[in-house]
Amino acid sequence: MIRLACCADIHLDDKATAAGRLVLGADGHNVRAVDRDRCLEAFVDGAIAQACHLAVIAGDLFERPKPTPSEYCAAERALDRLCGAMPVALCGDNHGLPQSPLEQHAIAPLAGRHPGLTVFLRPDVQTICTMEGDIQIAALPWPQRSILAAKEDLAGLGPEAINDLVAEKLAAIVRAMLASRQPDIPLILVGHVMLREAIFDNGQGPDTGAITLSAQDLAGFDLAVLGDIHRAQAFGDGRIFYTGSLDRTDFGEEHQEKSWTCVELAAGEPLRLAQFPTPARRYLTYSPEELERMPFDPDVICRVNGKISQEDYDSMQPVLAYWRNNPLFVEEIEIARQTRARSEDMRSELSAEAALNVWARTQGKEAELPALLEAHREIAGATK
Repeated sequence: MIRLACCADIHLDDKATAAGRLVLGADGHNVRAVDRDRCLEAFVDGAIAQACHLAVIAGDLFERPKPTPSEYCAAERALDRLCGAMPVALCGDNHGLPQSPLEQHAIAPLAGRHPGLTVFLRPDVQTICTMEGDIQIAALPWPQRSILAAKEDLAGLGPEAINDLVAEKLAAIVRAMLASRQPDIPLILVGHVMLREAIFDNGQGPDTGAITLSAQDLAGFDLAVLGDIHRAQAFGDGRIFYTGSLDRTDFGEEHQEKSWTCVELAAGEPLRLAQFPTPARRYLTYSPEELERMPFDPDVICRVNGKISQEDYDSMQPVLAYWRNNPLFVEEIEIARQTRARSEDMRSELSAEAALNVWARTQGKEAELPALLEAHREIAGATK
């Protein structure tokens, strides 16, 4: 039996925000950057505690193509400990893609720095030796049109046709990986790709502009560990799955449980998966009514969201003043503006004088009507 520790979408980020706001702790450090580090360390601690034989990270170790020195240091610390206990496979992704052909991928500098670390920047199949035997790793980094298709292949094609062509070339690579299977050795795909069947936080699937594969394309692997989509989900018999992100990144992930996945894989036996939660910071949304009775928690990123009248908003000011002491608190209150309904009589075609009569009656200003009519007649006469 081989035991694997699986995670993805770590997004080490010194500039990480809490609902768009940079928040510093008492020690002067960005609290959300510390959160990302802490979740990665929890994965490392858990993988070692569970005596896993191989760790796979399915992309998005960093948030951007040019990580800061402290982001690299956080990754190096975690990989030092993890590689000291087991081999590690790290897959390329979209967040780390260079912005220029002259630059390198964000994870490229990590290659060769840690014994036991295999960095995949292009589709490849490699055999990794573990304490429980060999494993074939088929890596499928984020698909790049420039790598998968030549310019002449794409000439004259529209955007959708280009995506279809690149997706087919990607599927052909997957088929070639499956064909390279060695007998009696598990073949595991580690990919940072988008599946057509995947569901995002909003309940929708990938847009039409995305390069996608089908879950059926990955059905021949013993296991397919995927990254890119933060919502954990599995397909088929559970052997194809997104691990989900280690930390929450916004209110769209408020109700998601964040964890890493431990997989036990043995020939002829059912697949066994276990989820181990990470110390992901919570996001909570309150209605204006709930806010008044909810306890103040300085460790939760919370918001008040709803539509209320100006009068109710004014009466909430003491409560809001109390909550504003928390830098992780966000206000998203919409004030309902009162509008005066027009008279039914005003919906028909009226002369100017008839309209003034209706207006004065509906506004309770009949006493002012004679003066208004006289002023109107003077103005109308002057414009003839």
